[in-house]
Amino acid sequence: MRGNKEEEEAKNIRKREVAARQLLDHMRDVIGTTMPSIRSIIIGGDFNTNRDQPMFASEQTLATIEKNGFQNCMATLPLAERVTHPANHGYPPATFDYLFTIGAALSPPKIAVSDVSDHYPVTCDITPPKN
Repeated sequence: MRGNKEEEEAKNIRKREVAARQLLDHMRDVIGTTMPSIRSIIIGGDFNTNRDQPMFASEQTLATIEKNGFQNCMATLPLAERVTHPANHGYPPATFDYLFTIGAALSPPKIAVSDVSDHYPVTCDITPPKN
């Protein structure tokens, strides 16, 4: 039997926060030590969280990634320009999909409104560092 809604939300937040830390640990401990020539890293996908809705107010997933030096392509845009998941089933429009880079420059994102998925595709130009 599933727990109540608040317990499920808290559990899902914890899973995302742990996953973000595991990813950062992997980059530091594995990529950083075995592949020192890697100078840029891109993280992207559906993070299923945002900073706009009260239910995610305490979540640290996005902040953890940014505090570790990653640039967030959505960081400076108002919500109206960064919706990647349209309103549905009583939930407001949201930004759930992100691209982050470290060691490379990001352009503002391009979000294509599409009905292929329940999320809109996100792209941006990424400029790697010069040698």
